[in-house]
Amino acid sequence: MGENIQQLAALWLEQKRISFLHIRDVEGDKYNFRETFHDKGPTDMVEMFETYKKYGFDGPIRPDHAPAMYGETLGTFGGSTSVGYEITGKVFAIGYLKGIYESI
Repeated sequence: MGENIQQLAALWLEQKRISFLHIRDVEGDKYNFRETFHDKGPTDMVEMFETYKKYGFDGPIRPDHAPAMYGETLGTFGGSTSVGYEITGKVFAIGYLKGIYESI
């Protein structure tokens, strides 16, 4: 949304201002955006994880919201009381991020 997040992450990692990673990806702008699956947004997640490694990040990592998958919200894509935290998207996100982390 207009920020160079890799550059910002490098700066904050150098300053020891990041104690954990809560990872999500979005497309759109700050006025109209939607969360994407972690592998489908505009952010190069491999590049970001390489940055985290380069600056010695060793804290906890967790995925943030992932889109709901059909069937998790009573047969629709809306109406959940825990939007973004349905289990199937979360399991995918954990596997995807863990795969990047371990490959680097």
